[in-house]
Amino acid sequence: MYRHSFAVGMGMLLKSERRQKETVPASIIGGLSMPSHIFDDPKHWRQRTEQARALAEQMTDAASREMMLGIAKDYERLAERAEQRAREERKKKES
Repeated sequence: MYRHSFAVGMGMLLKSERRQKETVPASIIGGLSMPSHIFDDPKHWRQRTEQARALAEQMTDAASREMMLGIAKDYERLAERAEQRAREERKKKES
């Protein structure tokens, strides 16, 4: 049960990631100033956070749910790092 719940949850996240890779890169949409890579986009990581939390809510196995919530926390930390990198990059450009 434990392995199955976790494997199903991770499978859903991986399918979502494959769909996102098939989209047009954010940096070329309408000439907007957007992250050049999806991994530099805090919105990407926050979406992943919400997906992981939603999966955790569906899990009946407590250990799997806690692991998925831990993954959600890690995604949130990645979003914060992406924001920090963006701030640092803006400061470099202003200097």
